[in-house]
Parts: sequence; C-alpha cells; structure tokens
Amino acid sequence: MRELNFENKLVSFNYKEWIEHFAEGDECYPQIIELDPTSKCMYSCDCCVNSDIINKTEPIKREDLLQLIDDFYQYGGKGIIFIGGGEPLMYPQIGDIFKYVYNKGIKIGITTNGFLIDKYLTEIADYSQWTRVSMDAATEEMYKKVRPCKDNTAYKRVLENCRKLVEIKKGVLGFSFLIIDSESYSNVHEIYSAAYLAKQIGFDYFEVKPMVDKNHFLFHYSDYVLNSIFEQLDRALQLNDSTFEVIYPDSLFQYKRETLVQMKDYTECPVMKLRCVVTNHGIYPCPYKRGYQKYNMGSISNGYKNFVNGEEYKKALKHLNPQVECQFYCIRNDINKMLNMLKNGHLDCRKLKYIDNKDVFV
Repeated sequence: MRELNFENKLVSFNYKEWIEHFAEGDECYPQIIELDPTSKCMYSCDCCVNSDIINKTEPIKREDLLQLIDDFYQYGGKGIIFIGGGEPLMYPQIGDIFKYVYNKGIKIGITTNGFLIDKYLTEIADYSQWTRVSMDAATEEMYKKVRPCKDNTAYKRVLENCRKLVEIKKGVLGFSFLIIDSESYSNVHEIYSAAYLAKQIGFDYFEVKPMVDKNHFLFHYSDYVLNSIFEQLDRALQLNDSTFEVIYPDSLFQYKRETLVQMKDYTECPVMKLRCVVTNHGIYPCPYKRGYQKYNMGSISNGYKNFVNGEEYKKALKHLNPQVECQFYCIRNDINKMLNMLKNGHLDCRKLKYIDNKDVFV
C-alpha cells in the first residue's frame, strides 16, 4: 500500500540547499506555487470546497502571469501546479503558458477536470510532469451527479481526452476520486470500479481521498460507510502492479484514530516558506486558506518580488499559529514537524540522508 509521502520529496537533493539555508535561518523563498490562473469552471459540483470563489473573479492578467513566472524562476522556484480556484485549462491560451514555464526549466503539474484536455493535448503531453484528472465516478450516471455540467457528453468527452493523452504523454497521469457521501447520493460503491476503469484506460495511478467541509475539516462518515470505503480500497489495492498504483493520503486513516481533529505541537508554519497559493484575488499561505481574506498576504498585480520581500508576507510567517488556526487535518503536518525540528536545532541538516527524487512537488 502506498501513502502520499511529502517527506521523501523534501529530503532529496532537489531541496538540500534550501533546507540548509532554512536551518541556518537564512532568507529562503517558496519553491512551489499552486497557481489559480482563473476562477472560471464549466462544472457546478456540490462538494467543491472552493464553490464560494468559483466564477467570481477575472483571470490573472497575462502580463502579470508572465512576470510572476519570470520572478519565480529568478528566486529559484522549482515547480508550478496549475490548479483552482477554477478550471486552469479555461485560461486563455494556457498552452502557451505551459510552454513558457517549461522553457524556464520549472516543473509543471496540472489538476484538471479533463474537459478541455483535447484543446491543449500536445502541450499537456509534452510539458506536464504530472496531470491529475478529477473524476470521482466510474459510471456516467454517477458522474452526472458528482460533476454536473451543462454538456451531457462531458463524461464520455473526458474519458476520450484521457485515452488520447495516455497515447502521447511524457509525464504521469492520475485519476482522482473524492469519496462523496451526501443525503442525495454516494459514490462509495464505485471506488473499486473507478480504479479498475483508470487502469483499463492507462492511467498511471488512482488517487482516493476523503471529503472535507468548507473549513477543511474531514467529513464525518458513518461507521457503515467507512467499512465500505476500506473494503473498496482493499479491493482496489489488488490492482497495483508495475504500471499502475492506487494511492491515498494519510488523512484517510485519521478515521481510525481517536479524533478527526489534528492538533499541532508547533506555533509556526515553515511550509509557508516552501510553498504558497497565487490567485487573482490574493496570495495565500496554503490551499486550506485560499479565498479567506484574513489570510490574504498580497496581490499578484503588485509583483512577486514585492510579495516575497514584503511586510505582509513576513508578518504572516510570524503570526499564523497552526495550533489555533489549523486544527483540521493538514497533509503537510509531517514536514512541518521536521522543518520545526531543524529550526529549533533538534535535528541536524548535516545528518539528513538525502535521496534522488525527480518529483519536486512537496
């Protein structure tokens, strides 16, 4: 079985220099940006955690986006995840943006609903290190419930787009399945069949993950539903082989612990120095804080250089207290613990065993 592991990505030769600067208290800058180029989306999903900001703002201006990429490169950035906030492939001429980022030597990850893959098939295939398609269903009937779209052919179109991408992709392709259990429908019974479908199409991995509420706390599933989830997951894991893998976050196993609340034993979030979320309505410390003006650290229209050297960012680094403001499950809790140990001198960066890892997306 494979859990998503960000520590192995961080303790790699990609980040050796950054870790040493961090441990010494030197200036260090974000290495990964989650970028929402647009808030537009053609779907109206009930369980979208960002539904309050979907279709609410204009896309980032092209000149601001290109300047962001230039500055991010200058400050040593390693990877940009095109995500949302919206459907990133709805950004005008996004294929040209992918090429621009790629030519800078910056790694690209894409999270998409897959509807427009065919429009940028070559660029995605050539430039993306990984692409994750949010599907949440194995059948067209369920897909129309979990991913309502005005286009009735959406399910068939997305699957066909993925088949085309499988044929020419250079990076990794993933099938994302959000476990939904609402009053009107549940997709739990389709976990295994969705994993099987993903393998048949040629996806490299199938990711299953639990729902969260608007405040990012894990959704409370009933004991009956939880049993069904783990039964389905156990079946899906039998599909693993040298070409296909079923993966999951550790948050899924929080349900086997005493509480869904994840208390933190540290008062600062050093991951804020490692990555951030950039949108047209603000720059945020992490995806859990996306859209909350309380945590807005700046504007991309003022320039990335001004952001990373600005007072709002420095203030946020000092004053965001995870013990108070982050009691939900944080997928990067383990690397926060490790970075805090480095900062406090309880762990010596010179004794870390670095590994080779081509994946920079911590």
